[in-house]
Parts: sequence; C-alpha cells; structure tokens
Amino acid sequence: MPFVSGKALLEPTKPIYKQKHLIECCRLWRNEIINQRHLMAGLFKNIYNPEFFNEFTQTVQQVVPNFNEESFQTHIFDDDWEERELKERMRHVSTVLKEHLSDDYNQNVSWILDIIQKLQKSGRWLFRSDHATLKDAAII
Repeated sequence: MPFVSGKALLEPTKPIYKQKHLIECCRLWRNEIINQRHLMAGLFKNIYNPEFFNEFTQTVQQVVPNFNEESFQTHIFDDDWEERELKERMRHVSTVLKEHLSDDYNQNVSWILDIIQKLQKSGRWLFRSDHATLKDAAII
C-alpha cells in the first residue's frame, strides 16, 4: 500500500482510479514540500531563541569577567526582534555582543576565541565571520 504524507492510500486497480490516485499522490507530495519549505524558513530565523542565548551566555560568563547576561538578553530581545529576519538577527547579535565586551580589541579577540573553543566542544556550534549558528540547523 503506498504511503504519502502520513496517509495510506489504497492501491488502485482500474485505470481511472490509477489516474486519480496519481493526482492525489502528486497533490499530497506538493503540499508536503510547501509545508517543509515554510517550516524550514521559520526554523532558520528562530534558531536564535531564549534556549540558544541561555546556553551562549552561560559560556560567555565562564570566559568574560562581569559579563551582564541580563543586560545582554534584554538588548538582544528588543522591540524589533520579532521583525528581524535571519541575517538581521545575526548582525544584531554581533552588535549587542560587541557592546557588552570591553573596549580592548586584543582582549575581546582572546575572549571570543576562548568562547568559540568552549562552544565547539559541545559539537553543536558552527562559527562564521561575525555570527554563530547551530550545526543542527544546517546553516552554512
């Protein structure tokens, strides 16, 4: 028995039913692809969520003395957060992190390298230029 999108379809025996069956399978398959695209688009934008930042800030606090997690998260989740798209969120995270580090460039570089090293040990993080993303979200 064919299986499409979580629904079992009866195997047709007459030509007219085979054609209807094929049309129904194609319709269900097309709808499933559309649903997956919407789901994936939503997931990429929403990888930056409170759980993400809780894990991230815990690691940052291990490296950066006096890092203000509450201020950081308040600035991250500002009034414009929900309207930002993925790349805008990545840029916003970079900007807010910079504002919460010191004015000493060399010290910041050292801290960021330590943070990256600690996060990579968990095996879930992938780093690119000015942002971090989860490997699980497959953003490359």
